[in-house]
Amino acid sequence: MRKSGEFVAVEPWPNSLLVNMGNITTAWSNGRFNNVRHRVMCKEAKTRVSIVSFIRGPKDTVLEPPSELVDTEHPRLYVPFTQDDLAKLRQSAMIFTGEGLDYFRTNL
Repeated sequence: MRKSGEFVAVEPWPNSLLVNMGNITTAWSNGRFNNVRHRVMCKEAKTRVSIVSFIRGPKDTVLEPPSELVDTEHPRLYVPFTQDDLAKLRQSAMIFTGEGLDYFRTNL
């Protein structure tokens, strides 16, 4: 999805595996990997297989990038937070599409 909100068509590769990263990966990688807003549109009426898996760590583990991913060229993008902090924020603010991570951004 572009910043304007327009979706971009991506042609699938035959026999490929697509992995969408989420908020936790974005925060842990200090922005090197980004979560992706997406939608699926099937062009043909044929069988398609999707397997969805949400992986969550312990709710009280502090999430922050390894020190190797933070330096003067790549300052810390997010304050440390826990999976529970993110879950509570998403529930209290009714945030469901990835914007929750914005609440943990540092003031660069």
